[in-house]
Amino acid sequence: MLVTLIKRAFHLYGNIFFKIYFTEILSFCKLIVNKKEKRRIEKGKRFLSSAGNIAFSNLPVIFAVGVAIGLAKSDKGTAVLAALIGYLVMHSTINDILSINGSLAIDNLAAVGQGSTLGIQTLETGVFGGIIIGILASYLHNRYNKIELPAYFGFFGGSRFVPIITSFSAILFRCCYVLCVASIPRTDYKRR
Repeated sequence: MLVTLIKRAFHLYGNIFFKIYFTEILSFCKLIVNKKEKRRIEKGKRFLSSAGNIAFSNLPVIFAVGVAIGLAKSDKGTAVLAALIGYLVMHSTINDILSINGSLAIDNLAAVGQGSTLGIQTLETGVFGGIIIGILASYLHNRYNKIELPAYFGFFGGSRFVPIITSFSAILFRCCYVLCVASIPRTDYKRR
């Protein structure tokens, strides 16, 4: 009954009336709720907020896996494993290069373009890094999925070869990335 009434109000009077009507219902409900229920509602909001934040904070990993699934032609599980391993190796390599150069930030990571991804302090590549690794993993998967190695390396042939070659490719790709980013001079754009 209430749902049909809301739908009818939305269709008849448009979006503005619906927003006004909906805010009135919410304000009436706030008067009814007591303190104990308010605490439960706040805990529920925190629970939903943390569940949403975990998805958005790991969005690059989700993109790496999703792109690898979407672009792989067959045996998509191996492509996903390769993308995940490539993503972790990429950030571990960036962390190692930054620590060798002495460029790891101690405080205020965002000010120098660094962040923490899956517990690894690294350059902040965002979703773009996930997409690039997903494309790289799916390309290597499509190319080397059915490779046949000599008999003494036979165990590592076929789909087992894909995560190995993806991890080496991620190392090379990120070394080039860090060198390119390190060569760009950092300037302060604040007016003086």
